[in-house]
Amino acid sequence: FLFYVLTETDQSGSHIIGYFSKQKAEDQSDNSANTVYNNLSCILILPPYQCRGFGRMLIEMSYVLSRLEQRIGTPERPLSDLGIIIYRRYWRFEILKYLSSFTAKSINIRTMSQELGIAVPDIVSTLLDMKMLVCYRTQYYIINNKPDIDTLLSTMKLPATDRCIDPSCLHWTPNININQSNKSPSSTSGGGSSSSINQKLHKSSLFHQMIRLEIFKDKALFRIHCILEIKNC
Repeated sequence: FLFYVLTETDQSGSHIIGYFSKQKAEDQSDNSANTVYNNLSCILILPPYQCRGFGRMLIEMSYVLSRLEQRIGTPERPLSDLGIIIYRRYWRFEILKYLSSFTAKSINIRTMSQELGIAVPDIVSTLLDMKMLVCYRTQYYIINNKPDIDTLLSTMKLPATDRCIDPSCLHWTPNININQSNKSPSSTSGGGSSSSINQKLHKSSLFHQMIRLEIFKDKALFRIHCILEIKNC
């Protein structure tokens, strides 16, 4: 599993706000690009930081990573009652924002899924929940009424600016499959330098901070660190 830990940094140091975890893509049944995979397995926000938008922030982060990995994400099921509410709120906002800026005459839900990184069933269920998907003569249509969409967006509680993910601030390194790198021909051949590099890679992957997101707002610094759990260690 990969664990993404959100911290807040002040003059006294870094303080853990919460985290989310997800199963590594290569450990899931189908890890090819543009396929649906679980981009979040477990999420936790510590009590002092709850109801302050950090849960939504981590959910948004999971989808930002899905888009970078060119994969379509969905949370691991089953979802709790609170999880359904938070996810539905996030999906609703992202879908409405997408439709608000959409200018073409026809909408392909699969294309929308690829651009948002949200699974098709999650998009369809959210559209049905908003009564924006109708069936007419065996064909399904999205009700894309700009004034109504803008009205819905205006009534939604927008996330605070310092709780939104700015992808330009993201320094991201793809996850390295250590097992495969150790089994590569170069590591088993006579070259001692390759073996030494793989050993260093293995050690650094245990403790190295593989992802860091920094958001500066009102002298507060939030960071998301990614740590890799190695089984049987």
